[in-house]
Amino acid sequence: MPVPAYGDVGKAVADLLKGSPKSGAFQLDNKITYSGTTSTGLAVTLTAVTKGDKVEPLLKAAWSNKLGYSADVSFDGGAKVGVNFGAANVLLPGLKLTGSVALPDPNSGKLSADYAFPYLTTKATVTATAKPVVDLVASTGYKDVIGGVETGYDTAKSAVRAACSWGLDARDRWQQRSGRSIRRFAWPAHQPAS
Repeated sequence: MPVPAYGDVGKAVADLLKGSPKSGAFQLDNKITYSGTTSTGLAVTLTAVTKGDKVEPLLKAAWSNKLGYSADVSFDGGAKVGVNFGAANVLLPGLKLTGSVALPDPNSGKLSADYAFPYLTTKATVTATAKPVVDLVASTGYKDVIGGVETGYDTAKSAVRAACSWGLDARDRWQQRSGRSIRRFAWPAHQPAS
């Protein structure tokens, strides 16, 4: 059994309590989709969803190849354009590098690296801004026990946050425990003159 990502620890409990398609809670919307693929591998999808009296269009163009490279561009009908790109298993087996930005907001850029081992899943994320936020996440597990840690550093606030969590799959129920710690510090530390 592969180790779930840190964010998935306790997800079954949250799905049960909050509702999800997996646990049986659904929202029905009218949806129409048209898809097509070119001979070069470019897939284009046009989707329209009605929510109440509004129609929300989405146009998406995605490309990928057998070497592990992928890119997609999406337009949501408003003024937002999403651009994503990635490379999976190119540098190392199990390593996936991704980047994304939502235009016209240049501060929405994000770069991430995911690395999956048989008993360990890791992820590093950095926002592409003048004052980036760095997040590091790791989870591990064996048989029915899953544990994970999460830490982050916000350069704008000089704040570090950390959390840990573990889960136990007892076949008839999920249990989750977690702890959070938020610490602020200034770096470099300034000493008062004596």
